[in-house]
Amino acid sequence: MPMDEPLEQFWGVSPWANETRKRIPQIARHRYNVAITGAEGTGKRLLARLVHDLSPRAEQPMIPVDCSLLGESTFAGQMFGHEAGAMPAATGAALGCLRAADGGTVCLAHVEALALEFQHELLVALKSRKVTPVGGDDPIPFDVRVMTSSMLDLQKQVQDRKLLAELYTLLDAVSLNTVPLSKRREDIEPLAVGFLAELAEELGELPKQLMADGCQRLTKYGWPGNVAELREVIERAAVFSEGENLTARSFAFLPPS
Repeated sequence: MPMDEPLEQFWGVSPWANETRKRIPQIARHRYNVAITGAEGTGKRLLARLVHDLSPRAEQPMIPVDCSLLGESTFAGQMFGHEAGAMPAATGAALGCLRAADGGTVCLAHVEALALEFQHELLVALKSRKVTPVGGDDPIPFDVRVMTSSMLDLQKQVQDRKLLAELYTLLDAVSLNTVPLSKRREDIEPLAVGFLAELAEELGELPKQLMADGCQRLTKYGWPGNVAELREVIERAAVFSEGENLTARSFAFLPPS
């Protein structure tokens, strides 16, 4: 696969899209940790996947972790792993997310949601590049690149004492910021056409065509759910509309502009 082939799924013609398309390969080739911020549905997971797929770590795992789901009874076992019998509800041993991603990338979503004590434990592990599984005695080395994603301003989280400053510094070596779809309306048409092509490929059909009035209807809509909402709207229209063309009538289910 050519190194730039993953970028073929990064559709858009806006200044943000063009600039980000250039930055992704530049960021990917280095091992710097990356912090990706932006509103829900703006494509943070896609950016993380593209950085990983274009990096020297592409052949190794990319492990997602939703830190908002990790509490006192689950953090250490999920993040650092555990030996057999060390966790009450688990049978056998487990690597944990950091070791499971060894050689590859771990993607931490909502890291600011972790309790500060757990943030400190994570910081120690990432700085030393070693973890001691729950129930284990010896630290085990690991090698991962860390990407974080958040809907919040991480610098403000540091100011509000909800995110450790040292952890933020370690995680935010390079920043990528997404932009709401309402602020880059010129990307709506190429995104919609791309989603139609993806859906057609999944179904083994020819893609439906987005007509001018259909595109105009999409462009006038506010898109509070951003790119994720656009994908859902396109799939719904393509599945339920009769014929091969998507017109304004195909999107009659959208709320008024």
